[in-house]
Amino acid sequence: MNHTIGKYGYLLAALAFSAVLLTGCGAKQEEPKVVIENPKYLNETEAPAFEKTPAETVSAAAAKPDEAPAAQAPKEEPAPEPAPIDAGNSRAQSEEAKALVVRASSMQSYDHAEGEDAPAVSVVDDNLLLLINKTHPLSSDYKADDLQTVAKFTAGVGTDETHQMRRVAAEALQRLFEGAEKDGYDIRLRTGYRSYSYQSTLYNNYVKNNGKEAADRFSAQPGESEHQTGLCCDVGVTGVSLTGFNTRDEAVWIAAHAHEYGFILRYPEGKEDITGYMYESWHIRYVGEVIAKEIFEQGLTLEEYLGVTD
Repeated sequence: MNHTIGKYGYLLAALAFSAVLLTGCGAKQEEPKVVIENPKYLNETEAPAFEKTPAETVSAAAAKPDEAPAAQAPKEEPAPEPAPIDAGNSRAQSEEAKALVVRASSMQSYDHAEGEDAPAVSVVDDNLLLLINKTHPLSSDYKADDLQTVAKFTAGVGTDETHQMRRVAAEALQRLFEGAEKDGYDIRLRTGYRSYSYQSTLYNNYVKNNGKEAADRFSAQPGESEHQTGLCCDVGVTGVSLTGFNTRDEAVWIAAHAHEYGFILRYPEGKEDITGYMYESWHIRYVGEVIAKEIFEQGLTLEEYLGVTD
């Protein structure tokens, strides 16, 4: 320090030097924590930019120790990064789809020990991405409280109960039928909702007639059927058998257009090792238009899309 102020010089210099030290301590900030988005969704990531104390502020304070350094405006904290997607290896792409997958994963547990099933879902909620398969079951008393009858169904197939679906799915299915009609196709509901007991009877009959190994390829055991959710259905054409739908032009239309109404082809061809079931051109599942569009465009099963392929 170059000061010749007299007998108070040393005192002033000491006070100024103390002020510099105190100011420096007060200006020290912790480096912000950076939350990196899951690289599965972003091609590249970078930490958010944040301001650092300008070098001239420090040098100016050191050059004038007899003056209190000018007060610095409080620095703005960097905007918080969105929470990383925590939904396994999901293939969700759009921000809306990612949010829906995260929400779904918070409503259903996918965790289970090898050789065991995940906890059975017993509480009905509005999770349209509910995953039900051979390792992710429903409880025997699970039943939606908003089931409603689908107006257009195949006479003589199913019962009054199985002509129902959850409201949001039933309304979407009606729009799908109307869209098919405009293109010249008369597609109808065969069965929608099935209770645990109904599925039990159906499955046991298939086992009796075809053997368990064969039945397990095309029929779900009770509690493992999507039909119990009220969000899926089998569709068909009057006078055509269930499997006969595979070779129909209506099946081609369903495969190409179902996603436009929020439905996916639940058991696509060539995916039996993932879904556990053989190809079913007639079995469609409502997941909402946002998710259905992404699943269709990526050619995935629901398991693959959610990243739950155990």
